[in-house]
Amino acid sequence: MHTSETLINVSAFPSTNNAQVLYLNYQRRVFNSLLHVAKAAAGPLNIDISGIKRLSDRFVNTPASSYLFATNCLCVESIKKCNGIDGLKSALINFNETAEDDLIFVFPIIRNISDVQWVKGEDVADVANKAFEKNRNFYTLTANIKPVMEESFIFHKNFINKALVLLKNSPAHVYFDELCRYISTIGLYDGIGISGWSSEQHIGAIFIRNSTGSGELREGVEATVVNAPPLVYYVEQLIHETAHVHLDLLMETHKLFLNDNEAKYVSPIRFDLRPMRGVFHAVFVLTRIYNVLRSINFSEERDENYRLARCKVIEGKVKSGLKEIHKNAVLTESGRFLLEDMAKLLRFP
Repeated sequence: MHTSETLINVSAFPSTNNAQVLYLNYQRRVFNSLLHVAKAAAGPLNIDISGIKRLSDRFVNTPASSYLFATNCLCVESIKKCNGIDGLKSALINFNETAEDDLIFVFPIIRNISDVQWVKGEDVADVANKAFEKNRNFYTLTANIKPVMEESFIFHKNFINKALVLLKNSPAHVYFDELCRYISTIGLYDGIGISGWSSEQHIGAIFIRNSTGSGELREGVEATVVNAPPLVYYVEQLIHETAHVHLDLLMETHKLFLNDNEAKYVSPIRFDLRPMRGVFHAVFVLTRIYNVLRSINFSEERDENYRLARCKVIEGKVKSGLKEIHKNAVLTESGRFLLEDMAKLLRFP
């Protein structure tokens, strides 16, 4: 799979073409790296890699699932270990035996976290938790992640599907279209701490904590996403995590700022100081959520009232975040262009 990468126009606005290009560019880099490792290991470890070669050929121009990226992560983690030869061999054999169907992302599959193909048994520790642990210093959060009880899962899955349909049939449908270029699996989980996450280690899958909000609005109390009623919560979380995926992949090929990773700044959504990457992610995500919530309407009065309240809260956070970036970010040309686009999202539609 040694193919050249396609260029994109840097933009904060959703684009199915940009999403597909970014996804496939990243996928090709992953497969090329995996093939390099597999070829080097095949002889010394005495393993068959013909299946890996077939998979890399199959997915030249077709999006692969999060399972393949997660398995690649296992290979990488095994290489990093001083005594990881057995783990590398096991991961390569597992990858070689994988029979993946071609995927066309039409509508994401919603699964309980324990039913995600690669989040099973030891894979939970080796992939899902590793992906979270890798980002723990970035998030600086702790979380207790566990499966959702079946009855609760069905209840929340229904709301996620409603949120997807609402986005698909709304003026903000371009966000749904982009989501379907990036996301094949939505994992729902229970617990405390982080309310959702995504990772380049399992591109194609996003994870969302089940809704617990009442939707009650009280004077003088900020309308938070955590307290949002289920439908509003899931609309926001879907846009939130998809935005992270898009920006992560964009940053893989486009340097947006030159700030030192150790330098810390004020984030619009956190009490602690954050690196510029965290501030940029926060503002990018919030501008997209704001743009969507301004573009759609909810049929239930409670949901609609909360939508309006969230718009006011998010608008203030975006403006403060943009000021922080303007003040402190050492922007590249791509970064300046993206920042201008993010500001436009505040005025669009």
